[in-house]
Amino acid sequence: MSIANHLSKKQDKTRQPAVLVIGAGHHARRIYIPELINNSQIAHCKVVILDVFQSAQSIAQYLLERDYTERVDTYYLNPTECKQPFNDIALSRKLLKAYDFTAVIISTDPTHHVDYAKWALAHDLHILMDKPVSTRDGAVSNSRAFQLIEQDYRDLMDVYHESRSLFCLSTQRRYESGYNFVFEKLSEVANTFNMPVTSIQAFHSDGVWIFPDEIMHQTMHPYNTGYGKLSHSGFHVLDIAWQFLEHGTPKVKMPDTLVAYASAIYPNGYVSSITPDDYRDYFGKYTTLHNLEHYQKSMKNFGEIDIMANITMKREGFATALIGVNLLHSSFSKRSWRVPATDLYKGNGRVKHQSYVIEQGPFQCIQIHNYQAVDEHDTDTGDESYSVGGKNHFDIYVFRNSEMFGENEPALQVYSSVDIDDMYASQSSKLSNELAKHVMINEFLEGCHDIRGGKHTRDTVIVRNSITTYDVPVKMMAALYESLVSERLHLTPTIERSI
Repeated sequence: MSIANHLSKKQDKTRQPAVLVIGAGHHARRIYIPELINNSQIAHCKVVILDVFQSAQSIAQYLLERDYTERVDTYYLNPTECKQPFNDIALSRKLLKAYDFTAVIISTDPTHHVDYAKWALAHDLHILMDKPVSTRDGAVSNSRAFQLIEQDYRDLMDVYHESRSLFCLSTQRRYESGYNFVFEKLSEVANTFNMPVTSIQAFHSDGVWIFPDEIMHQTMHPYNTGYGKLSHSGFHVLDIAWQFLEHGTPKVKMPDTLVAYASAIYPNGYVSSITPDDYRDYFGKYTTLHNLEHYQKSMKNFGEIDIMANITMKREGFATALIGVNLLHSSFSKRSWRVPATDLYKGNGRVKHQSYVIEQGPFQCIQIHNYQAVDEHDTDTGDESYSVGGKNHFDIYVFRNSEMFGENEPALQVYSSVDIDDMYASQSSKLSNELAKHVMINEFLEGCHDIRGGKHTRDTVIVRNSITTYDVPVKMMAALYESLVSERLHLTPTIERSI
C-alpha cells in the first residue's frame, strides 16, 4: 500500500478509517487510547487494538469501564504468532485489508518495536512509537546487545528513507513548555556569544519500590530480561540532555565524538540493601518467598536498577562538554503497602524527582528543579500543585553574567511552572507532563492529516520528534550498555562513538 492510495479521492470505501494501537498496556490505556477516542481529528476513525491473548480479558474490562467498546475493535495474537515477524502472519494482512489506517501507535515492549515499525514503514503507515527506539534482552550482559541496539536504528532509518511514512518517537519532554523555555535561553547565549554548552548534570529518579518477587516476574518495565532503567525512563533523560546541548551550541562548535563510562546497581545488589529479613520486619513474614542467596543467584543477569554515567563530548580530539547522568529506580517512594498495585510502574507509589544544571561557560547557568512528594499524577489539584513537592512543581533558575548581557539583564531570574504556563498560554487541568503528551499526539495526528490531504509530505510536515533526530541518544544508550558489559568482562569500560 503506497501513499498514493491515501491521497486518492477514490479510496477503497470498503475499508474502515482507523488508528491502530499495537500494545494496550498501562501507558496506552492512560494516554494513547483516551487521546485517540477524544481527538476530533479522527472522530470518524475506529481505534483498533492489537495485543496478545493474555491481555484480552483486562482490555475488555478497561473498554467496558470507559464506555469505549463501540469505538474500539480488538485483535489478539496467539503465542505462536508472537514468535513470528508480524509481516509474516495472516493477521497483518487481514488488518490492512479491513482498515484504512490513518496512523499506527506502537506501545509494546521495546524489544518488539523494530518488527512492528518495519511492517508499518513497508506499508507507508505513519508511526508514533514509544521510546526507546529499541533495546535488547541481555543488554547488561550480552556482548552483542549494544551493537544490535545501534543496528536496529540504522535498519529502521534505511527502511524509513525508502518509505513515505511520518515516523515520530514519543519523547514528550521535547513538548513541555518548561524545556522549550530553556531551549530558547540556551539558544540566545549560543547566538549572542558564540558560546556552547560546557556542562550538563542530569538527575532523574522514579521512586518505584519494587519488592524482590516482583522484580523476579515483572513484565512491564522488566528487569528479568536483562535491561532496566536505561531502557525505561532513562532514554528520556539522554534525549533531553542532547537537546540541551544541541540548542545551546553553535553549529560550528558541535561535538563530533562522545566518550562514555557507566556503572550500575543491579537487582542482586539492591536486594542486599533491603534484604528478605528486612521485608519481613516491615510487612510480615510472607512478604518475600525466598532467602537472599536465592534472589542474588536468580538475578545474576537482570537489568540495571540504577545507573550513573559520565559522557564526555569532544570536538577534533578535545573535550568541550561534560554530561553527568544519574538515573535511579531505587529512590524516595510513597509505597507503604505489601500487595502491589496492578500497575507496578506508575500506580505503585511512584514519585518523580528530577533536576538539571546546564552551564554555558561564564555566561549562563540554568537549573531545573522538579520534585514531587505525592504519587497521584493524573490531574492537577490547584495552586498547591506548583509548590515544591506538588504534582506540577517545576522551577527554573536562570543565572546570567549580567554585565556581559547589559545593565538591564538581571543576574538571577526564577520561573515557576505557573510563570511558564502564562508565557506559553498553556493553562490546563492536566499536569505539564501529561499536557505535553496531548500536544505531541495532536501534532502527530495533524501531520498525518496534512499528509493524507496533500497539504504536506512526510519531509515538509513540521514535528519535533522525527525519528531522524535520535541518532545521538541511541548511540549514548548503546555506548552505556557497552560500558556496563565491558566492566563485567573486565575490559576497558570507557567507550567512544563518532557522532
